[in-house]
Amino acid sequence: MSLSRKSLILVLSVVMTLLLGPAVSEALGPPAYRITADRNANSFRLGVNEPLQVNVKKGQVRTFSFDKPVTGVISRNPTVANLTVVSGAIEAHGLLPGRTGMRITFEGVPTPLFMGLRVDNADGSLPGLPGPVALGSVSEDGEADLAFWEGHVPGPKGTRMDLRYIYLNNGPFVGWHTWWNRVQNFAANSMLWGMVPFFVFYNIPADKGEGYEIDLRNINSFYYMSAYYANLHLFLKQAKEVMQGELYGIIVEPDFLGYMQQLSGKQPSEITTIDGTLVNTVTSINQIIARKKADGDNIIFGWQLNIWADNASNQKDGTIRRTDDLGWEEGRKVIAQAARNTANYAMSAGALSHGADFLVVDKYGLDGYCIKWGVDGQGNPIRIVNASKYFWNNDHWMNYLLFIKTISEVSQKKVLLWQLPVGHINSSTAISARTNKRFPDLANIDTKWEDSSTTFFFGDVFDVSGDVLEPRTPSPTRISYFRQNYAKDPTLSWSDNRITWGSHINILPQYGIIAAMFGAGIGESTKGTGNPPPDDYFWIQKAQTYYLGLQHKRIVPALQYLLLQ
Repeated sequence: MSLSRKSLILVLSVVMTLLLGPAVSEALGPPAYRITADRNANSFRLGVNEPLQVNVKKGQVRTFSFDKPVTGVISRNPTVANLTVVSGAIEAHGLLPGRTGMRITFEGVPTPLFMGLRVDNADGSLPGLPGPVALGSVSEDGEADLAFWEGHVPGPKGTRMDLRYIYLNNGPFVGWHTWWNRVQNFAANSMLWGMVPFFVFYNIPADKGEGYEIDLRNINSFYYMSAYYANLHLFLKQAKEVMQGELYGIIVEPDFLGYMQQLSGKQPSEITTIDGTLVNTVTSINQIIARKKADGDNIIFGWQLNIWADNASNQKDGTIRRTDDLGWEEGRKVIAQAARNTANYAMSAGALSHGADFLVVDKYGLDGYCIKWGVDGQGNPIRIVNASKYFWNNDHWMNYLLFIKTISEVSQKKVLLWQLPVGHINSSTAISARTNKRFPDLANIDTKWEDSSTTFFFGDVFDVSGDVLEPRTPSPTRISYFRQNYAKDPTLSWSDNRITWGSHINILPQYGIIAAMFGAGIGESTKGTGNPPPDDYFWIQKAQTYYLGLQHKRIVPALQYLLLQ
């Protein structure tokens, strides 16, 4: 009796799972015993049985005691629970479903303990993503990022965040699984800090690069895809070891469907793969994840789509800027049609099969002002300014939201924004909570590039002068470019050389958006984490200001609810 090709792939996947080797990186994680410690217990011995996370229900009060007296506790997210120290123990009042991280200090103990707290619904069911829009950040588990998150203090100097994401990439042979306990450490640290971990599973391209030809070759390789499926199973197994029913997210194969749509000239059912067609490959990946969900793993997942995937609309400065060359009304029609084409392509490929929860759209892997090295006609190195394409003004961001809304409407799925740059427009008038001075300009060097993303999503007031340095003649002035408002956005205003962009986080649900995840893309993009972060804490301070506004809206009604019980 002969095995089918699909059965052979499954058998080889199991074998490859057993053969994939040990890991070798420097990521830092908590002691292994904390993963299996009892999360429902009320009392703990330090260094012996304290878990990664404890829980309380909305409206419930629980007391957590330790073998050392508690002297203080700081909550990353005070809206979900009221924490007080009573007789050397922590008394937790569940206010709203959600998650927080606790920094706990003890009498006679020099180092604090970090522990997560989950507030369940009153019926005991687990909370989902926080709303109205969850904020997230890229994050590694090295010493700089650990210090960044663990240094949280209440107020504008804090580092509160709802989600964080990490790449699982480089293919199934020498990729993420060889980087010491990458999945387990990331999951555990996220739980300690009260964040939902997201994993960007990015392994159809291998360690030697990505692109249409590479991806097409790999999905037609029996050897490669056998290892790929084994790699996916290994990731899900490792995540389950730590999460044990707690919520985590998966962003599936960024750019892959974008390359297929843009460059194949074929529909998904016409693209041959080792599984049969592209549809078979996409649905097989979804099915593997869905089976884990059916077995009780608390996973939400979705495929990433691209703003450049619709080849017909992606001209000159990109799809989102078609209003520049076609005019406002006609350009927006092209943008909306590009989004419809992109959503329909993903759906025809099976991206929504087996209960996929959302779709994901990034901005692009480069910051707006990022400069790359290229070559001129004689082969000499030159610096390429990408401001023309990616340094968007307010109208371009409104076009982006139109693209996202159309994706959501066509697919009938919510959308997660991912890999949004953390740079901002220079000459900000914002005052740093750490220095009490205006934030310094980004130097437009590696890890410190300007972008307009943070300015658009969180709002800012900034001064402008000079031109935009676009590779065209003449280059528009910064004042005319950044005060442009064909969208008639009521939050945009200006006086002389000073321009105000209002915050847009609160309107994102109107566009079908459930989360906005920020972080550096390819190359040496601007970074918003680290100790200190290269952007001088600009992005994270803006995020804290948003949270402080939410806290005022939520915590008072929740406390009133408790007092009435």
